[in-house]
Amino acid sequence: GGATSGLGARAGSFSQLLANNIKSAVGAKSEGGEPHEPAADDAEGGRPAPPAAAAEEPKRAADRAGKYARVLTAAESAAAQDFHDMWQRSHDPAIPMFAGWFGKEWAERLASEVLFPEDKAKEELKAWEAQQRGVDD
Repeated sequence: GGATSGLGARAGSFSQLLANNIKSAVGAKSEGGEPHEPAADDAEGGRPAPPAAAAEEPKRAADRAGKYARVLTAAESAAAQDFHDMWQRSHDPAIPMFAGWFGKEWAERLASEVLFPEDKAKEELKAWEAQQRGVDD
């Protein structure tokens, strides 16, 4: 129905935004730019992110902080998003609750088409890449 397609459209535009942000980060890094540095309040546990010297390689700064910093490729990110959605479809406690209220078929459709769409991130990435190739030609 109309409500489902509206929610699906919003989920699709978020996935597109995510793909664009990943492509921008990868592009900036490959062009010699600096990848996005998280703000102090973005760091884990509310602790400020460790300062990095301007000339220090980001990987070395991450090693000092005890983390492995790497920007995922767009394909890796899409695969991770699709895996997350698959896991959520089978583990989210709201799905059985919706099934009790609205029926099993409706709940499964909501989960697989709107909340945690099946292979949506990979499909959107392929469409975005095809669009970019069309723009670049």
